[in-house]
Amino acid sequence: DLPYASLSKALDLANSLASAATPVTIFISAGIYIENNSAGPLTVTSEGISIIGDSQAAVILMPNTPTNDFLVINQTSYISNATC
Repeated sequence: DLPYASLSKALDLANSLASAATPVTIFISAGIYIENNSAGPLTVTSEGISIIGDSQAAVILMPNTPTNDFLVINQTSYISNATC
């Protein structure tokens, strides 16, 4: 009902809620999302997080600092229908 404007914000909440027993799915609507990775990469630290976009051609995730790592995944995760 109240979507977050960034994947970073959604991941912060998902990392605090998700587990293997209680998975969390982040759905991303069509658009171009420029994520702030200047202080470090967006990180998945909890098991059970899925990131699913509307379609691979419609969801584009981009870092604002291309020379830094963009995404670090430390747990088994599922990512689909997004272009990074």
